[in-house]
Order: sequence, then structure tokens, then C-alpha cells
Amino acid sequence: MIKIIETRASKIRLRVRAWGGGATGGAGTLGGGGTLGGGGIAGAGGIAGAGGGGSTTGAGGGGSTSGPITVKTTDVVVVGLNASVTATVTGSDNASELGICWAQTKAPTIMSSKRTVEQRMGLTGFSLLAGSLEQCTKYFVRAYAISKSGVVTYGNELTFITPGLINDCVATYVVVRRDSTGYKIYSTEYNPGLNEGAALEKAKNSGPGDWQMLLVSRAKGYGAMFCLSQENVHPPAYFTSEGKATSSEAIVDARNQAIAGLQGANPPRSYFICGTWVNH
Repeated sequence: MIKIIETRASKIRLRVRAWGGGATGGAGTLGGGGTLGGGGIAGAGGIAGAGGGGSTTGAGGGGSTSGPITVKTTDVVVVGLNASVTATVTGSDNASELGICWAQTKAPTIMSSKRTVEQRMGLTGFSLLAGSLEQCTKYFVRAYAISKSGVVTYGNELTFITPGLINDCVATYVVVRRDSTGYKIYSTEYNPGLNEGAALEKAKNSGPGDWQMLLVSRAKGYGAMFCLSQENVHPPAYFTSEGKATSSEAIVDARNQAIAGLQGANPPRSYFICGTWVNH
């Protein structure tokens, strides 16, 4: 008798797994907490789990394809200037669009770069490729879903940094104000994945002014900048030196350029050191 009971239970268990996607069954209880009613034979967890909606992954595991839409960005794998982004989703049968979106700033939206899934029905997860990316750049990416009523749901945000293909990702960005002697120096050593556009935007967000990119230094070694200006006279002149073996060498070189720039200046101007950096 015990063997017969075990065999019948085993057959029932196998039958439930085979239904996988959720065929509707009549109300009824298998005992031990498993319910077959309510919308699908193969609910999450099979016999031991509650009935509920069926999963495209079969009995045990996987999200429901019906019900409320949720998305989660789970992983990013970077290969060259492409990134494979993986996400999970529930309620995919109620979505009119599924995909990923990415940008060089936080909280990317569907107005940013995006890629969509071709076949939505029955999905509990997907992977898409974010391509045509810039080298040595930090990106923000997240999965999203649009319901059939037009409501956009975003998943959590992940970040990744693309590698350098032509050169490495060490860089210093020197951003200056043309309407004063203000300046900003940003290094990728302290801002990983920062690129030229993001550095300029970072300077503009620091305060008003005519901010412009003066120098993108990728030379290994020390750099320095001298400013040559006169009160109420704009724009100032900037003199830079990069790729030197020591900080002192870079400072002396930039200063000599500033002194040469003073010759014949009318009206007279003054010069001063206004920044140093190092690219390791």
C-alpha cells in the first residue's frame, strides 16, 4: 500500500510539472497545502505551492506572466563597447513593450537610448544588448515595461564602465570659465568612467559662467596650468604642461609659457598657478 501511494503521488507530481504554463483546473485540494484551483495547475512551487497563475518556466520558480507588471535589472556583462543586460519580469502578458534603456546620466528613461524585446508574451526574463557605446565611459542602465494602458514601470538601476580600445581610461579634464579665472579639474582616478561631455556638464552644474573644455590630458605623468589675467579683463589666457616626470617640472614649464605670454602684453597682466594634476 505504501508503495502504491508513493507511486500515485509521483505520477501526480509529474503531471503537474508537465502542465508548466498554467492550464485552468477545477477547484480542489491535493492536501499538504497545495491548491489546484484559481487559474493554473502549475503555480509557483508546483504541488507544494499555492495555485495562482501559471509560470512560463514550469512548476517551481519563475515569475507569473499575468497580474501586475514588475521588472528587475539583474546583471550587466560588458564586452568591448557593448553591454549585455539581463532582467526579470512579471506580468509580461499585460505589457505592450519590454526593454532596457541607458544613458551617461542617472535614471535613464525611454527617451534615452533603448532596445526592446520582440516577443513579449509568456516572458519571465530577457537579455538585451546595449550597443554603440563610447569607450572609457560610465553608463547607467535599467529595465522597463510599458503596460497596455501606457503606464511606464522602471526597474532598479545598474552601472557599468566601458573599457578603452585605443588608449586606456586615464584622463584629466581641465574645464575653465572664459568670463573669469574660474576653473575645474576632474580626474578619472576620482571619477571613474567620466568622459569629456560629462566633465563639462559637471562644471556647468557647479555654478554659472561661460564654461569651456580647455584640455583633455591623457599623457601619463604630471600636469600644471598657469592663468594669465588682469582684473576686469577677459578672457584670461591659460598655459598648460602635461606628461612630465615630476610636479615641479610641469609647474616650471607652464610658468615659463605664462612668462613668455606676458612679454609685450598691453595692458600688463599678472600670472599665477591655477591647477595641477597627475595621470598615473
